[in-house]
Amino acid sequence: PTEQSQATLNLYLFLWSLTIGLLCLQLGALICGTFWYFLSRSYTFSRLMTHYSLFLGKVDVARGRSIPSPVENHRPHQVLPALNPYSSSRDLRLLLDLLATKAGTGIALRCLAGLETDLADSWAPTGVQLETEEGTLVIYWKD
Repeated sequence: PTEQSQATLNLYLFLWSLTIGLLCLQLGALICGTFWYFLSRSYTFSRLMTHYSLFLGKVDVARGRSIPSPVENHRPHQVLPALNPYSSSRDLRLLLDLLATKAGTGIALRCLAGLETDLADSWAPTGVQLETEEGTLVIYWKD
């Protein structure tokens, strides 16, 4: 082979090896990203909000915002839009899930309480009593 054909062959070999190397790097990053997605998620917040949404479904039936389903395991049919921003907006659900994953469930619940007045009202302390004992402040409230 001539010198020019040998240089062209070396260039093609280099480009193929570079392409295969980048492809392996991309596949490795994809696999790591998939493992990170499944292993780092906080499912406790999602489960908590699923139970809360089911509870709100029963409350909505009692308030007349939805019609109960005749089938036992089906959700009620919504007549009016849901008041719970977590269940009504997929974008907000994703943001709160990510926030709960990275910063903890408490901060996500605080953000949700700022958005939903029913949740904020149910967390408001009632019957607050303040007492001072030996230079310390003791706070009592009814749960």
